[in-house]
Amino acid sequence: SQAAPLKVVESKKEAPSAREEIPREEVEKGVEKLNRLMGIIDKRYEYSIHENSHRLSVKIVDQLSGEVLAEIPSKRALDILDSFSQMAGLFSDKRV
Repeated sequence: SQAAPLKVVESKKEAPSAREEIPREEVEKGVEKLNRLMGIIDKRYEYSIHENSHRLSVKIVDQLSGEVLAEIPSKRALDILDSFSQMAGLFSDKRV
């Protein structure tokens, strides 16, 4: 009872570069898939997109207690980053 060998499939579609925009719907679908996949272990990983900065964040949650064990990056850090971005925008608006 040997397992079938893995089949390598070449993909013609290239992955987007780090600077390329990915449609929000596509990111949200990926986030949902990751949440479902990670639900099979004792820790749950909840992926979300920060409202203002549009950056991905991950919460590590204990399945049994529901306690948030970690948040990477933290909501506070993302809020601070967003504040800096807004301030930078104000400075550049005033220079023009």
